[in-house]
Amino acid sequence: ANDSLTPEELELRKRRLADVPLFKDLDSSYIVRIAQALERREVAPGEVIIEKGHVGEKEMYFVAKGKVDVLMSLDQPPFVKLRLGKFFGETALLDNAVRSAYVRGSSKGAVLLVLDKDGLKNILRTDPDVEQRVGDALKLHFNRRESAERVLEHIESSDDDDDFDWEDDATPRKAAAAAKVAE
Repeated sequence: ANDSLTPEELELRKRRLADVPLFKDLDSSYIVRIAQALERREVAPGEVIIEKGHVGEKEMYFVAKGKVDVLMSLDQPPFVKLRLGKFFGETALLDNAVRSAYVRGSSKGAVLLVLDKDGLKNILRTDPDVEQRVGDALKLHFNRRESAERVLEHIESSDDDDDFDWEDDATPRKAAAAAKVAE
């Protein structure tokens, strides 16, 4: 646990966690323990946080400051930018799924709060009912995300790469809309 948090920082983390659908029904004592378990991580501009196609990271991330870019390819513009209060990587808490996109620090970098799977399990393990509710919420969220990813794959596969222009094409708006569905 992170006992060196100021009361203000702890309160801010609790409010952010309470906004996350996965945790919104948890008793405040669990929210406090999860807030204390979060580790602060500074991300440099352009630093890759999650690599598409990789398996193994067991962490969920919350954007505490700045922005991160979500990309299908590192040589294309991001299809969505996640700002303060947004989260990503939550499917790693459910299983070891292959990462479906790259996430990297935006041009000014970011500060993330990181929740690892083992830390969360240790907190929830004390109450099987709570552990089951969070697990069910994760599965529901994961199913919604999979639906959004199928939309993205369809959009990607239907693009004609010869005359594709990220600036003029509606695809980035469609991708952003699909990402919103996943939230």
